[in-house]
Amino acid sequence: MASRQPDLPDIHYTMRLSVPSANVNPEAPSVALILPYPLDPKVGGVQRSTWELGHCLARRGWEVTYVSLAPSGHRQPELGQLVKPAHLLPGQMSAVRDFLRPVIAERRPTAVVNQIAMSMPIADALAELRREGARFGVVGCYRLNPAMYRDNHRHILAHQLRDRPILRGLAASPLGARMALHLHRLRNRPRFRDAIERCDRFMLLSPTFFDELAWYVPDVDEQQLVAIPNGFPPPAITNGALRRNRLLYVGRMENAQKNIFVIPEIWARLQNRLPDWELHLVGHGEDRSELERRVAAHRLERVYFHGRMDPEEHYRAARMFLMLSTYEGFGNTLIEAQMHGVVPIAFDSYSAIRWMLNHDRDALLVPPFDLDAFSEAICSLATDRDRIEAMSVAAISNAARFSDVALGDRWEAALHDAICRAHKA
Repeated sequence: MASRQPDLPDIHYTMRLSVPSANVNPEAPSVALILPYPLDPKVGGVQRSTWELGHCLARRGWEVTYVSLAPSGHRQPELGQLVKPAHLLPGQMSAVRDFLRPVIAERRPTAVVNQIAMSMPIADALAELRREGARFGVVGCYRLNPAMYRDNHRHILAHQLRDRPILRGLAASPLGARMALHLHRLRNRPRFRDAIERCDRFMLLSPTFFDELAWYVPDVDEQQLVAIPNGFPPPAITNGALRRNRLLYVGRMENAQKNIFVIPEIWARLQNRLPDWELHLVGHGEDRSELERRVAAHRLERVYFHGRMDPEEHYRAARMFLMLSTYEGFGNTLIEAQMHGVVPIAFDSYSAIRWMLNHDRDALLVPPFDLDAFSEAICSLATDRDRIEAMSVAAISNAARFSDVALGDRWEAALHDAICRAHKA
């Protein structure tokens, strides 16, 4: 493969600089973090992960370039450089390639992290640039649970077909469910193969996901896979004296995945049994108004909606955190809560959760979607102050495994390995 970098085409793109481009150190390892969304860690999990990864690597001496395909809605990073297009890009691979070409030529990253490995326009554009002679290793990230459809297809289909009762009934039958699952597997197998082939390392959030990926790609080379969970900077304050008797939900107000409509049913079982406790809900989404309607219909008390905001103050004040999702990729809020000493109560609904949390030590895991068991778990912990305090301490200890410092070594190893693989190709 030729070693020259591709020529700069006549294409306009804007750069927001924290470090001037002329200061790029050719001796320092360099990385470009590519995402299709605006760079704003307060908006979503991928954005937050990109932000934290970039700042972690920058503190370790890497030259970091955040490359967003979105023209607006960004937050300026404290460390590294943000590059964005001047205008909204068309979705075709050629448009993404033509935008990335001058960025790669000027910044000359030794490694690229594609935060959405299943986005073929991005993956194909990077592959095309490497064929043109650009030399960089690629780590492709899959930030979801590979088995989320396999394990939850009945629930997902019921939601997708909620306005089509005949199809919903067909999908709910054993034969219909098997057919839907078979078609899903056939349709997505080549997508996973293509995504894996277009990178040097394929990143998953948990080692428990390796077997789940093999359901799609039975002959996947596990040597190409790497498990790196999301990393988080420890909070500045973890003062137990600030805590109140509060249950806390933080997340998108969207029922299909987050399963938020069970919240009123759970609190209806608890509000009279826990008269000195409150329920606080932080987040926004398409199903918030319906959730508020259900809270009112149950005549629930001491329920507080806070909308979209930085949840830091609520983590500091709560004792228990509620995770009700039907499926997750990782579940950032579980670790964020634990870092503040808030004890998660969660449905045991995806494989990574038992790798992340330790049942009955720093969290309580409940059989999926048993509302009586979930309510009893909350009540038993809320009425045992010594136990909840011990679990709070254990939660902080467990969350340290996911600090950005602890995971920085894993990322550097994966990036260096991708670089070596690319230069051997």
